[in-house]
Amino acid sequence: MSSRTSSPSHPAGGPVTLDVPLAREVMHQALMREGAAVVSARTDIVESRPGTGTCVGWDVTIDNGGQRAQVYLVVSDANLAGHSGSLAQVSSDTGTFYVWRFPSDPLLPALAPIAELATAPAITAAWTGPVMRIDVVAYRPLRRAVLRITGDEGSVFAKVLLPRKVADTVNRHTMMVGSGIPAPSLLRWQEDGLVLLSTLRNAALAELLHGNAASHPDIANLDPRGVIALLDALPAAALQLRPQTPWADRMSEFGAEHAAVADANESPLDAYWCDLAAEVRHRNQGVDLGPLLPTHGDLNAANLRVPLAGQDRWGVIDLDTIGPGHRVDDLACLIAHLAALPAFDPGRYACVPEVLRRFLAHFDTVVDPATLRVRAAGVLVTLAVAEKDELKLRAWAQVARDLLDQASAFAAGRA
Repeated sequence: MSSRTSSPSHPAGGPVTLDVPLAREVMHQALMREGAAVVSARTDIVESRPGTGTCVGWDVTIDNGGQRAQVYLVVSDANLAGHSGSLAQVSSDTGTFYVWRFPSDPLLPALAPIAELATAPAITAAWTGPVMRIDVVAYRPLRRAVLRITGDEGSVFAKVLLPRKVADTVNRHTMMVGSGIPAPSLLRWQEDGLVLLSTLRNAALAELLHGNAASHPDIANLDPRGVIALLDALPAAALQLRPQTPWADRMSEFGAEHAAVADANESPLDAYWCDLAAEVRHRNQGVDLGPLLPTHGDLNAANLRVPLAGQDRWGVIDLDTIGPGHRVDDLACLIAHLAALPAFDPGRYACVPEVLRRFLAHFDTVVDPATLRVRAAGVLVTLAVAEKDELKLRAWAQVARDLLDQASAFAAGRA
């Protein structure tokens, strides 16, 4: 069991909390009903959302009557009563759980048709021609999925959402038209949750940073002023949308998740993250966030796209979170994600510290430097909840601590 996974708890009168060992047991029971057995299983994700339950995703090799197959299974303790389809229900004295195979997500009806080679061409052929391959870019059970559909004539991205979220996503993409910001174009949408988007030629900032030295011309020419210009170009209509809660304002929620793991596993590292969350929450009080402006809402190094050769316009993808907010939170999100990159591959992300220094120096002229660092530390607290690797967690904890110490130094300099 991962050191990041809490042990089962059994509150008085309540069901057992779903964790990896329990999810494995439920998965075995569901497959046994089909006459199948688990040959091997690798935990892919453990995703817990307060009030909506936990999902555990598995890459599984199964044996069914001598025939082996690779499948992706999800076990969840969410309340999915009333949903049918390919959903298996497993009930015992520990609670009621549900199991399904990707792509048969019970809350994402548009996923299965676009994820299968037999049915996807009827949806995408106008842009891709005959479909040759389908790649899963991201899958968040019961929430969303992103797939890349590739054919003889090109590629498109398929974003699969909860049906009730489609109209908002379509609205955000529509309002970006005319902004001058390189962003995916809306190709097609369906009320069942499917949104088809064009690909973007601009490379992701994280992709460019990987493997290039700080002296490389493409790295040396990265201009943080272009990021500010992108944010300035976001449509004013975004101010009329429903605001998102910034990552740094969710410290109670994410601190509680760190505390739960710390208590279950007696983990000093998670206890430290819990303390960091409490410190960010305390230092958020009374800060000047600046004026309300159109914001991206999740401006990380994968969503931010660098200018094409010979151009100076930065691009952006994943427009679902565009809305009213504060510039400091967009910049803090970017700073936190940049600072987190070296822990993934120190040698290949060797240029990041210099890029981070350069971006911070400019952003400090745009927003309050102390607030920027406190909010960036808060973003790191949220990233750490989903991370299992202890080396990354220790590295990120040091980065968060450094950011908070720098914030203190800036605040002291103003006193």
